[in-house]
Amino acid sequence: MWRRPSEDEDSVELPLFDFHSILLATNNFDIENKLGQGGYGPVFKGTLQDGKDVAIKRLSSSSSQGIGEFKNEMKLISKLQHRNLVKLLGTQYLGSTRKVAGTIGYMAPEYLLGGIFSEKSDVFSFGVLILEIVSGRKANSFNYDGQHMSLLAYAWQCWSASKGVQMVDEALADSFSSSKVSRCVNIGLLCVQDHAADRPTMATIVSMLSGEQTKPPEPNQPTFMFKNISNNNFQSQSNSTWSANNVIESIIEP
Repeated sequence: MWRRPSEDEDSVELPLFDFHSILLATNNFDIENKLGQGGYGPVFKGTLQDGKDVAIKRLSSSSSQGIGEFKNEMKLISKLQHRNLVKLLGTQYLGSTRKVAGTIGYMAPEYLLGGIFSEKSDVFSFGVLILEIVSGRKANSFNYDGQHMSLLAYAWQCWSASKGVQMVDEALADSFSSSKVSRCVNIGLLCVQDHAADRPTMATIVSMLSGEQTKPPEPNQPTFMFKNISNNNFQSQSNSTWSANNVIESIIEP
């Protein structure tokens, strides 16, 4: 018998880190400790007083994540336990903001431009993720043969020229199936169609990925490819390679 969990059962109890200890860990958020940046703000590497290496995500007044989304993220991450996933150590909260939450390159056009969100918005993000996995490239713009283009534009260029396999990450070498790669690119492009109604449901996506559906339909060219969007707050940046086994979430309001 199912019953709705109580607020106590659904609540999350996490250590609250002192802001001063976070400043010490990151050397006052020194730019040299910056690992990258997404739609919710920059991520810094740090070392706690006990010597533990951590990753700290800092959210400022320009962050697109509000307190509601922050709390939901904390609840989800705190329940995840896996050796390949970072462990949430604690939080530090000093403010909130109310803006569209997400990262440029993954947000569906109707959500980014009009704030309209649905299950098909998640389908769009999933499609971008499929294309990232196949290509080994980030969703945001990159240089290809001297051209500055987005991952969606690159995927369509390869697909329309019947060269979907050309997208494959070089690290995969000859360890992939051409037919499966083509199917994944096809499905990825179907997921990122401009209009939500043209995107498949997740149930259909599972059927197509598993091969239950003989051949996925042909996608149309996605015209919304973030060509004219340039915002440093949303672009991924990374000046060094560093890995962390733990993470601290932090919302900072100057």
